[in-house]
Amino acid sequence: MEKIYIFIFLTNFAVNLIFPFISLYLYSLNLPEEKIGKLMSILNLSTAFGFIASLILSKYERISYLVFQISLFLYGISFLLLFYSKSFTFLVFSILFLSIIGGISFLLYNWFIISVLRKKSKFAFHELIYAISYIFSVIISGIIIKYFGFRYFLFLLPFFSLLFSLLILSQLKVKMRKERFEFSFSEKFKKFLISYSIFYFSLGIASPFFPIFLVKILNLSALEWSIVGIVEMISFILFFSSILEISKKYSSKSLLFFSTFLISTIPLFWVITKNYILILFYSIISGISWRIFSIGVYSFVSQSVKSKFEIGALSFIGSITLSLGTLFSSFLLSFCSLEVIFLISFIFRFFSSILFLTLKKEKISLKEFEEGFLTVFTILRELFFLFPLKFSLLYNRKNRTRKSL
Repeated sequence: MEKIYIFIFLTNFAVNLIFPFISLYLYSLNLPEEKIGKLMSILNLSTAFGFIASLILSKYERISYLVFQISLFLYGISFLLLFYSKSFTFLVFSILFLSIIGGISFLLYNWFIISVLRKKSKFAFHELIYAISYIFSVIISGIIIKYFGFRYFLFLLPFFSLLFSLLILSQLKVKMRKERFEFSFSEKFKKFLISYSIFYFSLGIASPFFPIFLVKILNLSALEWSIVGIVEMISFILFFSSILEISKKYSSKSLLFFSTFLISTIPLFWVITKNYILILFYSIISGISWRIFSIGVYSFVSQSVKSKFEIGALSFIGSITLSLGTLFSSFLLSFCSLEVIFLISFIFRFFSSILFLTLKKEKISLKEFEEGFLTVFTILRELFFLFPLKFSLLYNRKNRTRKSL
């Protein structure tokens, strides 16, 4: 295997050891749900500004590569800071540092991947590497949290993994590709952006509260819930080629509507069921739905955008609306239950799926999946928007206190 693929694996492995567990970690500190929601809102909001910083840095190829290396090292440090937070104020600072550095490092990571691979690597292979690294990382974290809790060595793992990735990076001679940005939006893109923003607002309403909800209702462990995430990833691997074939027969509008409609049922399903086997089965449907959504978004973006600025803006606005959704639900928790929050998320998700029907009908061309143009949006969205929402892993409620950890 080429060194670049080892680097990709190690970097994604490091992130998925901790990032999907942040809500669960905050819950283990005995923080109330309202505070957890506000902290997760801060995380998503500050990540958006990290994206903006990296967009600016990516214009200067001479310094962007050096900044990329420094940001990866600081990202490893940020996980250690998160663990050693002794006060709420320092915890807020750690969340800010983690999310801003993460936003900078991973958009620069995308620019780096484009510069190195160009058109040598296909979309499906990028996704496959991510899926494999995710499976390895969450099963390791799930086992550690279930049997040991959030110990210091769990937070050391991503730090050392990023150090090894930097070692591999030092052996690659790369000139970061210079990117040009046209600060304009097409009319087609503006219309899409409205539906997309409402959809991510609806995701933000429920996303940080899935771990808390499942701990209270289902009493799942970290290992049990990690299996849910792994089943979803395996469903992507098994059905990806079939999903691509199906996608050839429909327009991007049809795929966006169908996938977001199915995604809207996820919080509703978790409200009405308490059967773990059914949850595992539904995770297969969820995995397929998110992949169809990915293909619909990629295709529509490739046919609509004029510049990478629009892709960066899409990520930025998605992060902002995600944050606003979480902030909205954290205030609602003062007046209603988590079940009601999930139902509200379902309503907003369903409404956004209807809005996608207003888009222009266009057939999908799958050749865009092999182009570096979309790599920026691909990994960025997966790392910061979808996976943290779906794979926040759980452990027994009896382990909530620091002493038990």
